[in-house]
Amino acid sequence: ATHSATNLRFEAQLRAEIGSEVEDVPDAISLLVYTGGEVPQDRHTELRATQATDGIWSVMLNEVELYFLIHGAHGGDGYNGTSGSAHRRSLASSGSATAAAAAVELHVAVKCGPDPRRFQLLASVSPSRIDAALTHAEVCPGQIVYFHAAHLADVRFTAIVHKGDGALLARHVASSSDIPLKLQPPYVPIGEGGAHGGGGHRRALASGGYDDPTVDLCHLHDGEEAYLAVFGGDHCMELEVKVESIAHADCHEQHGGGEHAGSETGAGVIDPGHFVYGSCDALSWVDYSLLLDASDSDYNFLIEVTDLSNGRSTSDDALSLHLFDGAEIPMDRFTEQRAERAVDGIYSVAINLHNFHEGASYFGIRCGAAARRFRVVVHRMDAIVPPDGGKHHGEVCPGVWVYHFYDVPATASGGGGVTFHVEKHEGDVDLVTRHGQAPVKLVPPFKYMGADEYEGSISLCNIKPGERLYLGMLGGDHCASYEVFATPLNASTPCEEPLHTPLAHAGRSDSATLSAGHFEQAECTAPFQYLDYIFQLDEATHSATNLRFEAQLRAEIGSEVEDVPDAISLLVYTGGEVPQDRHTELRATQATDGIWSVMLNEVELYFLIHGAHGGDGYNGTSGSAHRRSLASSGSATAAAA
Repeated sequence: ATHSATNLRFEAQLRAEIGSEVEDVPDAISLLVYTGGEVPQDRHTELRATQATDGIWSVMLNEVELYFLIHGAHGGDGYNGTSGSAHRRSLASSGSATAAAAAVELHVAVKCGPDPRRFQLLASVSPSRIDAALTHAEVCPGQIVYFHAAHLADVRFTAIVHKGDGALLARHVASSSDIPLKLQPPYVPIGEGGAHGGGGHRRALASGGYDDPTVDLCHLHDGEEAYLAVFGGDHCMELEVKVESIAHADCHEQHGGGEHAGSETGAGVIDPGHFVYGSCDALSWVDYSLLLDASDSDYNFLIEVTDLSNGRSTSDDALSLHLFDGAEIPMDRFTEQRAERAVDGIYSVAINLHNFHEGASYFGIRCGAAARRFRVVVHRMDAIVPPDGGKHHGEVCPGVWVYHFYDVPATASGGGGVTFHVEKHEGDVDLVTRHGQAPVKLVPPFKYMGADEYEGSISLCNIKPGERLYLGMLGGDHCASYEVFATPLNASTPCEEPLHTPLAHAGRSDSATLSAGHFEQAECTAPFQYLDYIFQLDEATHSATNLRFEAQLRAEIGSEVEDVPDAISLLVYTGGEVPQDRHTELRATQATDGIWSVMLNEVELYFLIHGAHGGDGYNGTSGSAHRRSLASSGSATAAAA
């Protein structure tokens, strides 16, 4: 009753003796919060502040985290911030409306360092449901506080910032899966003292100082709430927030671009839509399970892990994220669904319609050579795109598929079409459409939305009543966040599906032709870039040969070649195309004597060229004897590919 729609913050500060100043000792004490109803024997918790920022040790439990603490797994999809919110999956059907909220006892501890210290401790609560009155809030680095308002069509949030820096992010929220959990464009950055680099998004006033930053949300649909997430920056920020209804003509919602400001045992159960913090020792694992039922098949689940050990500057391979097939973790822990390198600081894998199954889905996080702290969040994103033009938020990271679909009403007249619209805020993504079945690989027709494209659309035409139309979103070089909605087209409206002319991704080279005995010289201009080549095989030239590919590093004129055995990798694909995950067993990831080498010998080449038709016909030369003759095997007449 008291805390469901609030943000709860604990803070500690040092006190000085009368007549003296407070010492600046960032690690003098630690602030620890325990949520399990008791203080564990080892006193370990991930909710801790071991370093002060601006003299403050701060731990935040925002509205989303408090809801899951109070309601636990019984909260299900019932989370809505207020009892009046509408959901695509209703409270009644989820069973969470009748779940009794549990009384949760939090334990807070202050741990002194090696020296005696005097301190003061404060717990502060700020309401998340707000109105035109000013609501006070404080947020420190790495923290988020939420504010929201219902029953308004066009909304303006205003922040009156007294000190510190951070960012404001506003979003339409129809269900818990739409609540923003991380900072991504479009957002409004706020600089130190409310001025970002001399004002940032605050306009200088003639009387001196700056005006107050605002952010608008326009044309909210029935059942949607206006949400404002306030993110902490490099310093603790103190502010007041208010919300007001404005005329639609005065409403200016941001779109696209934005600005960027600069150990456990067993598998813990994780729920979508809120953060879980964890840690692992060097080369150890932490496992989690996500419990899904049949009704979850209409969602995409994006699992994201962020390394918290060194703030923003951390190694891209400090952790790895592994999503396991089936209902258990295999003994060898092998899986093809893994992220071994962070992109934009995020390790991500997805559960979509291809790998969804009811019950527990397990994923593990493994530390590299050093112990790490990390944060996990599971985004749940609607797959169904409604016919009424309603928008759904989505996110997708490199190499990951997320799917949306539109069900053509059975009563619809044939011959029309549907246009999927994507409003992209950041990153890049491929849009792939199909009639009746979900796309599984990037083949034409598709459209590519580059980093500088913020609005795109793609159509499916000549649709049939009752047909399901798919939009596949394949992550490009950077994680993308977007809104998606659909517009039905009647038979008289022009409709054009994309041509079979794929666009090259920025930073990826088109395939060049490679010839035997001829050097191709090139250079990688970006980290982890691929340079692709095509080598054509034919029977007349290559049947009785050994084929070897090799790569060597080149040095600048006047300098020596560096000895870096893992500087590049050489990969050969035999399936007629480069697979989307770029996996192949024909690869050299380490140099020997400065050479990366892959060999296809005479035997391997024969079976590549002749395939299954080659049968036992392989003889190397036409004069060789066989235990089974060419005539009896029938392979001599098989056409070589």
